[in-house]
Amino acid sequence: MQQHSGRNLAHPKRHAARGAAICFIAESLMFPTGLLTVAYLTRRFGPTTYGQFALASVIVAWVEWGVSSIFARATLKFVGEADDWRPAAGAAARLSLVAGVAAAVLLVIASYPIAIALQQPRLAQYLILFAVDVPLFALCQAHRNILIGVGRLGTRAGVSGARWIIRLVFVVALVKCGWSVEGAILGSIGASIVELALSRCVIRPRLLSASSFPIRKLLGYAAPLFVFAIAMRLFDKVDLILLTAITRSSELAGLYGAAQNLALVPAIFAMSLSPLVVTIVSQQLAANDVRGAAGFSRDAIRSILLMLPIAGIVAGSGQAIAVFCFGVSFAGSGPILSLLVFSAVGMAMISIATAILTAADRPALAMHLTAPLVPAAVVGHLLIIPHFGAAGAAGVQAALGTVGGLMTAQAALRDRGAAAPLGSVARCIAVMAGGYLAARAWPAERGWLMLKLPILALAAGVLLLLLGEFSRVEIEWLRSMVRLNRTPAAPKQAT
Repeated sequence: MQQHSGRNLAHPKRHAARGAAICFIAESLMFPTGLLTVAYLTRRFGPTTYGQFALASVIVAWVEWGVSSIFARATLKFVGEADDWRPAAGAAARLSLVAGVAAAVLLVIASYPIAIALQQPRLAQYLILFAVDVPLFALCQAHRNILIGVGRLGTRAGVSGARWIIRLVFVVALVKCGWSVEGAILGSIGASIVELALSRCVIRPRLLSASSFPIRKLLGYAAPLFVFAIAMRLFDKVDLILLTAITRSSELAGLYGAAQNLALVPAIFAMSLSPLVVTIVSQQLAANDVRGAAGFSRDAIRSILLMLPIAGIVAGSGQAIAVFCFGVSFAGSGPILSLLVFSAVGMAMISIATAILTAADRPALAMHLTAPLVPAAVVGHLLIIPHFGAAGAAGVQAALGTVGGLMTAQAALRDRGAAAPLGSVARCIAVMAGGYLAARAWPAERGWLMLKLPILALAAGVLLLLLGEFSRVEIEWLRSMVRLNRTPAAPKQAT
Protein backbone atom coordinates (compact mmCIF):
# COMPACT_ATOMS: atom_id res chain seq x y z
CA MET A 1 0.00 0.00 0.00
CA GLN A 2 1.26 3.47 -0.82
CA GLN A 3 1.22 6.03 1.92
CA HIS A 4 -0.68 9.07 0.92
CA SER A 5 0.28 11.64 3.47
CA GLY A 6 3.95 11.41 4.25
CA ARG A 7 5.12 13.12 1.11
CA ASN A 8 3.43 16.41 2.01
CA LEU A 9 3.26 16.57 5.79
CA ALA A 10 6.98 16.95 6.48
CA HIS A 11 7.06 20.45 4.99
CA PRO A 12 3.45 21.37 4.16
CA LYS A 13 4.16 25.09 3.75
CA ARG A 14 7.03 24.43 1.38
CA HIS A 15 5.02 21.85 -0.56
CA ALA A 16 2.07 24.24 -0.88
CA ALA A 17 4.26 27.18 -1.88
CA ARG A 18 6.18 25.27 -4.51
CA GLY A 19 3.06 23.52 -5.76
CA ALA A 20 1.13 26.77 -5.91
CA ALA A 21 4.06 28.42 -7.69
CA ILE A 22 4.17 25.67 -10.33
CA CYS A 23 0.42 25.77 -10.90
CA PHE A 24 0.31 29.58 -10.73
CA ILE A 25 2.97 29.89 -13.42
CA ALA A 26 0.96 27.56 -15.64
CA GLU A 27 -2.38 29.20 -14.89
CA SER A 28 -0.76 32.62 -15.25
CA LEU A 29 -0.45 31.87 -18.93
CA MET A 30 -4.19 32.45 -18.93
CA PHE A 31 -3.47 36.10 -18.20
CA PRO A 32 -1.04 37.03 -21.03
CA THR A 33 -2.68 34.68 -23.52
CA GLY A 34 -6.10 35.87 -22.39
CA LEU A 35 -5.04 39.50 -22.69
CA LEU A 36 -3.61 38.89 -26.15
CA THR A 37 -6.83 37.13 -27.13
CA VAL A 38 -9.01 39.90 -25.72
CA ALA A 39 -6.78 42.61 -27.22
CA TYR A 40 -7.06 40.96 -30.64
CA LEU A 41 -10.82 40.37 -30.38
CA THR A 42 -11.61 43.87 -29.08
CA ARG A 43 -9.77 45.45 -31.97
CA ARG A 44 -11.25 42.99 -34.45
CA PHE A 45 -14.86 43.09 -33.19
CA GLY A 46 -15.23 46.53 -31.58
CA PRO A 47 -17.09 47.17 -28.30
CA THR A 48 -20.56 46.07 -29.48
CA THR A 49 -19.68 42.71 -31.06
CA TYR A 50 -17.11 42.00 -28.38
CA GLY A 51 -19.78 42.77 -25.78
CA GLN A 52 -21.98 40.02 -27.27
CA PHE A 53 -19.09 37.56 -27.22
CA ALA A 54 -18.15 38.58 -23.67
CA LEU A 55 -21.72 38.05 -22.50
CA ALA A 56 -21.86 34.57 -24.07
CA SER A 57 -18.45 33.75 -22.56
CA VAL A 58 -19.55 34.89 -19.11
CA ILE A 59 -22.71 32.78 -19.18
CA VAL A 60 -20.87 29.68 -20.39
CA ALA A 61 -18.00 30.23 -17.95
CA TRP A 62 -20.53 30.43 -15.13
CA VAL A 63 -22.05 27.11 -16.23
CA GLU A 64 -18.67 25.42 -16.74
CA TRP A 65 -17.07 26.49 -13.49
CA GLY A 66 -20.29 25.81 -11.61
CA VAL A 67 -20.43 22.23 -12.92
CA SER A 68 -16.71 21.55 -12.44
CA SER A 69 -16.79 22.97 -8.91
CA ILE A 70 -19.48 20.53 -7.77
CA PHE A 71 -17.06 17.62 -7.40
CA ALA A 72 -13.73 19.46 -7.44
CA ARG A 73 -12.98 19.69 -3.74
CA ALA A 74 -14.55 16.32 -2.93
CA THR A 75 -12.29 14.81 -5.60
CA LEU A 76 -9.21 16.47 -4.12
CA LYS A 77 -10.10 15.28 -0.63
CA PHE A 78 -10.92 11.66 -1.38
CA VAL A 79 -8.23 11.09 -4.03
CA GLY A 80 -5.63 12.78 -1.81
CA GLU A 81 -6.54 10.70 1.25
CA ALA A 82 -6.84 7.33 -0.50
CA ASP A 83 -4.15 4.65 -0.67
CA ASP A 84 -5.57 3.62 -4.05
CA TRP A 85 -6.71 6.69 -6.00
CA ARG A 86 -8.41 4.84 -8.88
CA PRO A 87 -11.89 4.12 -7.44
CA ALA A 88 -12.44 7.69 -6.20
CA ALA A 89 -10.98 9.16 -9.39
CA GLY A 90 -13.18 7.03 -11.63
CA ALA A 91 -16.33 7.95 -9.72
CA ALA A 92 -15.45 11.65 -9.81
CA ALA A 93 -14.68 11.64 -13.55
CA ARG A 94 -17.94 9.87 -14.44
CA LEU A 95 -20.04 12.17 -12.29
CA SER A 96 -18.31 15.19 -13.82
CA LEU A 97 -19.08 13.94 -17.33
CA VAL A 98 -22.74 13.28 -16.49
CA ALA A 99 -23.12 16.70 -14.87
CA GLY A 100 -21.42 18.37 -17.85
CA VAL A 101 -23.72 16.74 -20.40
CA ALA A 102 -26.80 17.62 -18.34
CA ALA A 103 -25.67 21.25 -18.01
CA ALA A 104 -25.01 21.48 -21.76
CA VAL A 105 -28.53 20.25 -22.55
CA LEU A 106 -30.05 22.75 -20.13
CA LEU A 107 -27.96 25.56 -21.64
CA VAL A 108 -29.23 24.74 -25.13
CA ILE A 109 -32.83 24.71 -23.88
CA ALA A 110 -32.36 28.03 -22.07
CA SER A 111 -30.43 29.77 -24.85
CA TYR A 112 -33.38 31.45 -26.58
CA PRO A 113 -35.13 32.57 -23.35
CA ILE A 114 -31.83 34.08 -22.18
CA ALA A 115 -31.31 35.90 -25.49
CA ILE A 116 -34.86 37.25 -25.40
CA ALA A 117 -34.57 38.36 -21.78
CA LEU A 118 -31.33 40.24 -22.49
CA GLN A 119 -32.59 41.52 -25.87
CA GLN A 120 -29.56 40.09 -27.64
CA PRO A 121 -30.93 37.94 -30.54
CA ARG A 122 -27.58 36.54 -31.71
CA LEU A 123 -26.72 35.41 -28.19
CA ALA A 124 -28.80 32.21 -28.56
CA GLN A 125 -26.71 30.78 -31.41
CA TYR A 126 -23.50 31.60 -29.57
CA LEU A 127 -24.72 29.79 -26.43
CA ILE A 128 -25.81 26.72 -28.41
CA LEU A 129 -22.39 26.43 -30.02
CA PHE A 130 -20.61 27.10 -26.73
CA ALA A 131 -22.63 24.33 -25.04
CA VAL A 132 -20.39 21.74 -26.75
CA ASP A 133 -17.54 22.90 -24.53
CA VAL A 134 -19.35 22.32 -21.22
CA PRO A 135 -18.88 18.52 -20.83
CA LEU A 136 -15.36 18.73 -22.27
CA PHE A 137 -14.41 21.41 -19.76
CA ALA A 138 -15.94 19.43 -16.87
CA LEU A 139 -13.86 16.37 -17.78
CA CYS A 140 -10.71 18.46 -18.14
CA GLN A 141 -11.19 19.91 -14.66
CA ALA A 142 -11.82 16.46 -13.19
CA HIS A 143 -8.52 15.25 -14.62
CA ARG A 144 -6.72 18.34 -13.25
CA ASN A 145 -8.04 17.64 -9.75
CA ILE A 146 -7.07 13.97 -9.94
CA LEU A 147 -3.54 14.91 -11.00
CA ILE A 148 -3.24 17.23 -7.97
CA GLY A 149 -4.63 14.54 -5.67
CA VAL A 150 -2.02 12.00 -6.78
CA GLY A 151 0.82 14.51 -6.54
CA ARG A 152 1.45 15.09 -10.26
CA LEU A 153 1.64 18.87 -9.94
CA GLY A 154 4.16 19.35 -12.74
CA THR A 155 2.02 17.37 -15.16
CA ARG A 156 -1.08 19.24 -14.12
CA ALA A 157 0.71 22.54 -14.69
CA GLY A 158 2.00 21.47 -18.11
CA VAL A 159 -1.44 20.40 -19.33
CA SER A 160 -3.01 23.61 -18.07
CA GLY A 161 -0.33 25.79 -19.61
CA ALA A 162 -0.71 24.03 -22.95
CA ARG A 163 -4.44 24.75 -22.91
CA TRP A 164 -4.02 28.53 -22.74
CA ILE A 165 -1.39 28.67 -25.48
CA ILE A 166 -3.44 26.43 -27.78
CA ARG A 167 -6.58 28.46 -27.11
CA LEU A 168 -4.83 31.68 -28.15
CA VAL A 169 -3.55 30.11 -31.37
CA PHE A 170 -6.90 28.54 -32.28
CA VAL A 171 -8.98 31.64 -31.53
CA VAL A 172 -6.76 34.05 -33.43
CA ALA A 173 -6.37 31.69 -36.38
CA LEU A 174 -10.08 31.00 -36.77
CA VAL A 175 -11.15 34.63 -36.34
CA LYS A 176 -8.47 35.75 -38.79
CA CYS A 177 -9.91 33.28 -41.29
CA GLY A 178 -13.20 35.18 -41.11
CA TRP A 179 -15.17 33.03 -38.65
CA SER A 180 -15.88 36.00 -36.37
CA VAL A 181 -17.50 35.16 -32.98
CA GLU A 182 -18.13 31.56 -34.02
CA GLY A 183 -14.40 31.17 -34.66
CA ALA A 184 -13.55 32.43 -31.18
CA ILE A 185 -15.99 29.92 -29.68
CA LEU A 186 -14.64 27.03 -31.77
CA GLY A 187 -11.12 27.97 -30.69
CA SER A 188 -12.12 27.52 -27.04
CA ILE A 189 -13.74 24.16 -27.81
CA GLY A 190 -10.61 23.02 -29.65
CA ALA A 191 -8.43 23.93 -26.68
CA SER A 192 -10.61 21.78 -24.39
CA ILE A 193 -10.33 18.82 -26.76
CA VAL A 194 -6.53 19.08 -26.85
CA GLU A 195 -6.27 19.43 -23.06
CA LEU A 196 -8.47 16.38 -22.48
CA ALA A 197 -6.40 14.34 -24.94
CA LEU A 198 -3.16 15.34 -23.19
CA SER A 199 -4.61 14.53 -19.77
CA ARG A 200 -5.79 11.10 -20.90
CA CYS A 201 -2.26 10.35 -22.12
CA VAL A 202 -1.03 10.75 -18.54
CA ILE A 203 -3.84 9.49 -16.32
CA ARG A 204 -6.91 7.46 -17.25
CA PRO A 205 -9.66 7.27 -14.65
CA ARG A 206 -12.37 4.89 -15.83
CA LEU A 207 -15.29 6.71 -17.44
CA LEU A 208 -17.63 3.86 -18.35
CA SER A 209 -17.17 0.94 -15.94
CA ALA A 210 -18.52 0.94 -12.38
CA SER A 211 -16.32 1.96 -9.46
CA SER A 212 -16.00 0.41 -6.00
CA PHE A 213 -15.95 3.88 -4.47
CA PRO A 214 -19.33 4.67 -2.84
CA ILE A 215 -21.02 7.32 -4.98
CA ARG A 216 -23.16 8.36 -2.02
CA LYS A 217 -20.03 9.40 -0.12
CA LEU A 218 -18.94 11.67 -2.97
CA LEU A 219 -22.44 13.07 -3.40
CA GLY A 220 -22.66 13.76 0.34
CA TYR A 221 -19.83 16.23 -0.02
CA ALA A 222 -20.96 17.42 -3.42
CA ALA A 223 -24.46 18.47 -2.31
CA PRO A 224 -23.47 21.47 -0.13
CA LEU A 225 -20.50 22.22 -2.38
CA PHE A 226 -22.90 22.33 -5.34
CA VAL A 227 -24.85 25.12 -3.66
CA PHE A 228 -21.57 26.86 -2.80
CA ALA A 229 -20.27 26.53 -6.38
CA ILE A 230 -23.49 27.84 -7.91
CA ALA A 231 -23.56 30.75 -5.45
CA MET A 232 -19.97 31.71 -6.26
CA ARG A 233 -20.49 31.48 -10.00
CA LEU A 234 -23.65 33.54 -9.76
CA PHE A 235 -21.99 36.16 -7.59
CA ASP A 236 -18.96 36.29 -9.87
CA LYS A 237 -20.99 37.01 -13.02
CA VAL A 238 -24.29 38.49 -11.87
CA ASP A 239 -22.90 42.02 -12.19
CA LEU A 240 -22.29 41.80 -15.94
CA ILE A 241 -25.58 40.01 -16.58
CA LEU A 242 -27.68 42.52 -14.63
CA LEU A 243 -25.73 45.45 -16.04
CA THR A 244 -26.57 44.25 -19.57
CA ALA A 245 -30.19 43.53 -18.68
CA ILE A 246 -30.74 46.94 -17.07
CA THR A 247 -28.82 49.17 -19.48
CA ARG A 248 -29.48 47.15 -22.68
CA SER A 249 -26.01 48.22 -23.84
CA SER A 250 -23.66 45.76 -25.55
CA GLU A 251 -20.96 48.46 -25.56
CA LEU A 252 -21.13 48.88 -21.79
CA ALA A 253 -21.07 45.10 -21.42
CA GLY A 254 -17.90 45.06 -23.53
CA LEU A 255 -16.20 47.64 -21.32
CA TYR A 256 -17.21 45.78 -18.17
CA GLY A 257 -16.21 42.38 -19.57
CA ALA A 258 -12.79 43.72 -20.52
CA ALA A 259 -12.28 45.02 -16.97
CA GLN A 260 -13.25 41.62 -15.57
CA ASN A 261 -10.54 40.00 -17.71
CA LEU A 262 -7.94 42.36 -16.23
CA ALA A 263 -8.91 41.49 -12.65
CA LEU A 264 -8.01 37.81 -13.02
CA VAL A 265 -4.69 37.57 -11.15
CA PRO A 266 -6.14 36.99 -7.63
CA ALA A 267 -8.50 34.38 -9.05
CA ILE A 268 -5.61 32.62 -10.81
CA PHE A 269 -3.61 32.50 -7.58
CA ALA A 270 -6.58 31.18 -5.60
CA MET A 271 -7.22 28.60 -8.35
CA SER A 272 -3.62 27.42 -7.96
CA LEU A 273 -3.50 27.39 -4.16
CA SER A 274 -6.95 26.24 -3.03
CA PRO A 275 -6.66 22.65 -4.37
CA LEU A 276 -3.39 22.25 -2.46
CA VAL A 277 -5.02 23.69 0.66
CA VAL A 278 -7.76 21.07 0.49
CA THR A 279 -5.27 18.25 -0.03
CA ILE A 280 -2.72 19.30 2.60
CA VAL A 281 -5.17 20.23 5.36
CA SER A 282 -7.06 16.96 4.75
CA GLN A 283 -3.82 15.00 5.10
CA GLN A 284 -2.77 16.90 8.22
CA LEU A 285 -6.11 16.25 9.92
CA ALA A 286 -6.04 12.60 8.84
CA ALA A 287 -2.64 12.38 10.57
CA ASN A 288 -4.09 14.13 13.69
CA ASP A 289 -1.79 17.10 13.18
CA VAL A 290 -4.37 19.63 14.42
CA ARG A 291 -1.80 22.26 15.32
CA GLY A 292 -0.12 21.98 11.95
CA ALA A 293 -3.46 22.34 10.17
CA ALA A 294 -4.24 25.48 12.18
CA GLY A 295 -0.88 27.08 11.37
CA PHE A 296 -1.05 26.16 7.71
CA SER A 297 -4.60 27.54 7.46
CA ARG A 298 -3.52 30.84 8.96
CA ASP A 299 -0.62 31.12 6.50
CA ALA A 300 -2.94 30.35 3.58
CA ILE A 301 -5.28 33.17 4.64
CA ARG A 302 -2.31 35.48 5.07
CA SER A 303 -1.11 34.75 1.53
CA ILE A 304 -4.30 36.36 0.18
CA LEU A 305 -3.83 39.43 2.37
CA LEU A 306 -0.47 39.96 0.68
CA MET A 307 -2.35 40.62 -2.56
CA LEU A 308 -3.83 43.85 -1.20
CA PRO A 309 -0.78 46.05 -1.95
CA ILE A 310 -0.80 44.82 -5.57
CA ALA A 311 -4.53 45.51 -5.75
CA GLY A 312 -3.89 49.08 -4.61
CA ILE A 313 -1.29 49.60 -7.34
CA VAL A 314 -3.64 48.20 -10.00
CA ALA A 315 -6.51 50.36 -8.74
CA GLY A 316 -4.36 53.48 -8.99
CA SER A 317 -3.33 52.58 -12.54
CA GLY A 318 -6.67 51.26 -13.77
CA GLN A 319 -7.25 53.53 -16.75
CA ALA A 320 -3.66 53.35 -18.00
CA ILE A 321 -3.76 49.54 -17.81
CA ALA A 322 -7.06 49.37 -19.72
CA VAL A 323 -5.82 51.68 -22.49
CA PHE A 324 -2.50 49.84 -22.75
CA CYS A 325 -4.19 46.44 -23.07
CA PHE A 326 -7.27 47.20 -25.16
CA GLY A 327 -6.84 50.63 -26.79
CA VAL A 328 -8.31 54.08 -26.24
CA SER A 329 -11.86 52.93 -27.00
CA PHE A 330 -11.74 50.87 -23.78
CA ALA A 331 -10.59 53.70 -21.50
CA GLY A 332 -13.95 53.39 -19.74
CA SER A 333 -12.84 50.00 -18.41
CA GLY A 334 -10.27 51.71 -16.14
CA PRO A 335 -12.56 52.94 -13.33
CA ILE A 336 -14.37 49.60 -13.40
CA LEU A 337 -11.07 47.71 -13.01
CA SER A 338 -10.08 49.92 -10.06
CA LEU A 339 -13.05 48.52 -8.12
CA LEU A 340 -13.25 44.98 -9.48
CA VAL A 341 -9.68 44.20 -8.42
CA PHE A 342 -10.78 44.41 -4.77
CA SER A 343 -13.74 42.15 -5.46
CA ALA A 344 -11.27 39.67 -6.98
CA VAL A 345 -9.14 39.69 -3.81
CA GLY A 346 -12.26 39.10 -1.71
CA MET A 347 -13.27 36.19 -3.93
CA ALA A 348 -9.77 34.71 -3.61
CA MET A 349 -10.08 34.90 0.18
CA ILE A 350 -13.45 33.13 0.01
CA SER A 351 -11.91 30.40 -2.14
CA ILE A 352 -9.06 29.70 0.29
CA ALA A 353 -11.23 29.93 3.42
CA THR A 354 -13.85 27.55 2.06
CA ALA A 355 -11.09 25.17 0.96
CA ILE A 356 -9.99 25.00 4.60
CA LEU A 357 -13.58 24.33 5.72
CA THR A 358 -14.01 21.62 3.09
CA ALA A 359 -10.84 19.83 4.18
CA ALA A 360 -12.07 20.00 7.80
CA ASP A 361 -15.35 18.21 6.89
CA ARG A 362 -17.34 21.46 7.07
CA PRO A 363 -18.67 21.91 3.50
CA ALA A 364 -22.12 22.87 4.83
CA LEU A 365 -20.62 25.82 6.71
CA ALA A 366 -18.95 27.01 3.50
CA MET A 367 -22.36 26.89 1.80
CA HIS A 368 -24.15 28.80 4.57
CA LEU A 369 -21.53 31.55 4.62
CA THR A 370 -21.49 32.24 0.89
CA ALA A 371 -25.07 31.63 -0.27
CA PRO A 372 -26.38 35.00 1.07
CA LEU A 373 -23.95 36.88 -1.20
CA VAL A 374 -26.08 36.20 -4.27
CA PRO A 375 -29.39 37.74 -3.12
CA ALA A 376 -27.45 40.62 -1.57
CA ALA A 377 -25.70 41.22 -4.91
CA VAL A 378 -28.96 41.07 -6.89
CA VAL A 379 -30.64 43.61 -4.59
CA GLY A 380 -27.57 45.83 -4.60
CA HIS A 381 -27.25 45.84 -8.38
CA LEU A 382 -30.96 46.49 -8.94
CA LEU A 383 -30.74 49.52 -6.64
CA ILE A 384 -27.35 50.89 -7.72
CA ILE A 385 -26.97 50.20 -11.46
CA PRO A 386 -29.88 52.45 -12.60
CA HIS A 387 -28.19 55.41 -10.87
CA PHE A 388 -24.45 54.72 -11.17
CA GLY A 389 -24.15 52.33 -14.12
CA ALA A 390 -21.06 50.16 -14.51
CA ALA A 391 -19.12 51.87 -11.72
CA GLY A 392 -22.01 51.16 -9.37
CA ALA A 393 -22.04 47.49 -10.34
CA ALA A 394 -18.30 47.23 -9.71
CA GLY A 395 -18.70 48.99 -6.37
CA VAL A 396 -21.36 46.53 -5.23
CA GLN A 397 -19.10 43.62 -6.18
CA ALA A 398 -16.12 45.13 -4.36
CA ALA A 399 -18.09 45.78 -1.15
CA LEU A 400 -19.75 42.36 -1.00
CA GLY A 401 -16.57 40.52 -2.04
CA THR A 402 -14.63 42.19 0.77
CA VAL A 403 -17.30 41.45 3.38
CA GLY A 404 -17.64 37.85 2.20
CA GLY A 405 -13.88 37.34 2.29
CA LEU A 406 -13.58 38.64 5.84
CA MET A 407 -16.51 36.55 7.08
CA THR A 408 -15.34 33.27 5.56
CA ALA A 409 -11.72 33.81 6.63
CA GLN A 410 -12.73 34.45 10.22
CA ALA A 411 -14.99 31.40 10.22
CA ALA A 412 -12.25 29.15 8.81
CA LEU A 413 -9.66 30.37 11.31
CA ARG A 414 -12.07 30.01 14.23
CA ASP A 415 -12.97 26.49 13.12
CA ARG A 416 -9.29 25.53 13.11
CA GLY A 417 -8.57 27.32 16.39
CA ALA A 418 -6.17 29.77 14.74
CA ALA A 419 -5.83 33.46 15.61
CA ALA A 420 -6.65 36.04 12.94
CA PRO A 421 -3.49 37.70 11.50
CA LEU A 422 -4.53 41.21 12.54
CA GLY A 423 -1.01 42.57 12.24
CA SER A 424 -0.83 41.40 8.64
CA VAL A 425 -4.21 42.99 7.94
CA ALA A 426 -3.01 46.38 9.22
CA ARG A 427 0.32 46.27 7.38
CA CYS A 428 -1.20 45.13 4.08
CA ILE A 429 -3.91 47.81 4.18
CA ALA A 430 -1.34 50.51 4.94
CA VAL A 431 0.93 49.43 2.07
CA MET A 432 -2.11 49.08 -0.21
CA ALA A 433 -3.06 52.71 0.46
CA GLY A 434 0.51 53.82 -0.22
CA GLY A 435 0.62 51.82 -3.44
CA TYR A 436 -2.64 53.36 -4.64
CA LEU A 437 -1.44 56.91 -3.97
CA ALA A 438 1.94 56.25 -5.60
CA ALA A 439 0.28 54.76 -8.68
CA ARG A 440 -2.03 57.77 -8.98
CA ALA A 441 0.87 60.19 -8.60
CA TRP A 442 2.91 58.48 -11.33
CA PRO A 443 0.89 58.86 -14.58
CA ALA A 444 2.91 56.43 -16.70
CA GLU A 445 1.52 55.25 -20.03
CA ARG A 446 2.40 52.72 -22.73
CA GLY A 447 5.87 51.25 -22.25
CA TRP A 448 6.48 53.28 -19.09
CA LEU A 449 3.55 51.48 -17.48
CA MET A 450 5.45 48.19 -17.77
CA LEU A 451 8.30 49.82 -15.83
CA LYS A 452 6.05 51.48 -13.28
CA LEU A 453 4.08 48.40 -12.18
CA PRO A 454 7.01 46.11 -11.26
CA ILE A 455 8.86 48.99 -9.54
CA LEU A 456 5.86 49.77 -7.35
CA ALA A 457 5.26 46.07 -6.66
CA LEU A 458 8.90 45.64 -5.59
CA ALA A 459 8.65 48.74 -3.40
CA ALA A 460 5.53 47.31 -1.74
CA GLY A 461 7.35 44.07 -0.98
CA VAL A 462 10.32 45.91 0.51
CA LEU A 463 8.02 48.06 2.63
CA LEU A 464 6.23 44.98 3.98
CA LEU A 465 9.62 43.52 4.85
CA LEU A 466 10.68 46.69 6.68
CA LEU A 467 7.38 46.74 8.57
CA GLY A 468 8.10 43.26 9.91
CA GLU A 469 5.52 41.31 7.89
CA PHE A 470 7.98 38.47 7.24
CA SER A 471 9.80 36.78 10.11
CA ARG A 472 13.47 35.86 9.94
CA VAL A 473 12.52 32.19 9.69
CA GLU A 474 10.20 32.93 6.74
CA ILE A 475 12.85 34.96 4.93
CA GLU A 476 15.41 32.20 5.33
CA TRP A 477 12.84 29.62 4.32
CA LEU A 478 11.98 31.55 1.14
CA ARG A 479 15.65 31.76 0.23
CA SER A 480 16.14 28.05 0.80
CA MET A 481 13.01 27.19 -1.18
CA VAL A 482 14.39 28.97 -4.23
CA ARG A 483 17.70 27.12 -4.17
CA LEU A 484 16.53 23.84 -2.68
CA ASN A 485 16.73 20.90 -5.07
CA ARG A 486 16.24 17.90 -2.83
CA THR A 487 14.54 14.86 -4.21
CA PRO A 488 10.93 14.88 -3.00
CA ALA A 489 9.10 11.83 -1.78
CA ALA A 490 7.73 9.81 -4.66
CA PRO A 491 4.19 10.72 -5.65
CA LYS A 492 1.46 8.19 -6.15
CA GLN A 493 1.73 6.20 -9.35
CA ALA A 494 -0.74 7.81 -11.74
CA THR A 495 -0.89 5.40 -14.62
